[in-house]
Amino acid sequence: MLTSAPPLAITVLNRYDLLRLQLESLAASTVKPPRILILDNGGRFHEAIQEALMPLWERTAVMGTDEERALARSWNHAVRWGLTNHDAVVIANDDITWEKTAYRQLAEGIRYGEPDMASTENVGGFVCFALTKEIVSKVGYFDERFFPAYFEDEDYKYRMKLAGLVPRIVPGCFIQHAESASLKAMSDDQKKLFGMHFQRNFALYRQKWGGVVGKEAWTEPSL
Repeated sequence: MLTSAPPLAITVLNRYDLLRLQLESLAASTVKPPRILILDNGGRFHEAIQEALMPLWERTAVMGTDEERALARSWNHAVRWGLTNHDAVVIANDDITWEKTAYRQLAEGIRYGEPDMASTENVGGFVCFALTKEIVSKVGYFDERFFPAYFEDEDYKYRMKLAGLVPRIVPGCFIQHAESASLKAMSDDQKKLFGMHFQRNFALYRQKWGGVVGKEAWTEPSL
């Protein structure tokens, strides 16, 4: 029986329209997060509010920035924020919507008191996931050197593997995901820049673990 749902942190880059849909889906949920933190890496959240692109709940706080922020840095901030007064925190991309019972099912499916990473059944991975205090204590935080995105998730999964842990799916928890929505909204120049970041982070991962994803050679990072 769920006594207290975990808080939710949402990272957003440029798809405020999709973020609005997520907030609206949460408003219709059978269980709602007690607090919501929006990590605005696009820097336009308050402008988007003025354009009536989304509702602003009394339970919602916004952390914006005018500088480029690594996704890993946003996730780390979300973890510190969420675990201050709760045993778990849920982190989601901006481009998802919640089925009516999904937040309740995810909240109930978390293995509290254990090192656990739980995610949704139909998407999984790091699109929408929950972390407990215990897994952060055992695995640590996300590596912010993977900037601005790409491979910070694979790095965390490999570190989980080294700790004897695996990401876990919560059966029956379904969300809708507009895959790669932020990337599709970028200009050609922005896409080219992100492609360069991908190659840089690919090289960083290989240097750190002695091989590409799935073919790591080391159990201790080289840097």
